[in-house]
Amino acid sequence: GGGAMSESEVTDTCTILSQHLSTKLIALPLSQLDGRILLESPHLIERDKAPSGSSSPAAEAISGTTHTVTNAGSPSKSGLKPPLSPAPGRRVDDGSYRRDDDSRVDDSRVDDCRFRTPDRKARPKLAPPPTPITAMQQDHAWLSRFVGDEACEHGALDANLARFLTACADDNATRTAITQRAEAAAAALGVAGGVPALGKRLYYRLLRDICVQEEARLKRCNFAPLLKDAQMHRALLAISFEMVLHVHAPLVKPFAQVLRSLEVSEFEVLVMIENIHNLFELS
Repeated sequence: GGGAMSESEVTDTCTILSQHLSTKLIALPLSQLDGRILLESPHLIERDKAPSGSSSPAAEAISGTTHTVTNAGSPSKSGLKPPLSPAPGRRVDDGSYRRDDDSRVDDSRVDDCRFRTPDRKARPKLAPPPTPITAMQQDHAWLSRFVGDEACEHGALDANLARFLTACADDNATRTAITQRAEAAAAALGVAGGVPALGKRLYYRLLRDICVQEEARLKRCNFAPLLKDAQMHRALLAISFEMVLHVHAPLVKPFAQVLRSLEVSEFEVLVMIENIHNLFELS
C-alpha cells in the first residue's frame, strides 16, 4: 500500500538494484538467470526483515511488491510450483546432462524443469569463400586431372577415339581432317608454351567422351555426320583452348579474340557449352 514513490526514491531504488543485478549478471551463466535474482536482492531482504516504520516509502513499496510476488508463487498460497531454472550443463549422446566438470546432473531436476533456455545449436563449420588464388588453384587441379588421363595422352591415337574414327569408313579422311584442324587452330591462336599441346589434349578428350556418351545412348559407334561437322569441331576447339588459356594464361588472349581467330560464332559456342554441361552431368 502507500502513496506513489517520488522521483528521488525511484532513482535510489534503481541504483541499489542495478548494483545487485550487475553482480548477478557477471557471476551467473545465462541459463541460470531468472526472476529470482530480484527477490534475492540484499536490499529487499534487509527491508523485509526490518521492523515496520523503519523503512522508507520506496523500500516499503518494493517490499510490498516482493511479498505479492512471493505469495503468488508460493505453493501454500496458490498451489503452484515455482518455476525452476534450467539445469546447468550440457546434454550428451545418452540423453543425460553433464556439468562443465563432467559430473552428471540429476535427471529429476531436468524433467521437472518447465522453464528452460532452448539449447543453442552449434554453427556448422563452413568452408571459407574461395579467393581468386584458391579458385585458380582449383581450376588448375581439375584441368590437370581431367587431361592427365592416360587414355587421352596420345590425342587422336587414343584407342576409343580411333574406334569411332575408323567406323566412318572413309580411309582415315575424318581422322586426318580432325588432326589437321586441331593443328591449324593452335597455330591460329599464336600462343606459345604448353598451351597448344594441352588445348589439343583437352579437345581430343572431350571429343572422345561425347562419342562414348552417344554410343551409350544410341547403341552404335558410327557417328560420321557428327565427326565431319566442321563447325562443331571449331566450337569445341574454341572452348578447349579457352579453358586452357583461362588456367595457364588468362591475360594473353581474350575470349572474344579466340572466337575471331577460330571463326566461331557465339551461338555455336553456347550450343557446344550446353552439350559439354550435359556430358559432365551424365558422367
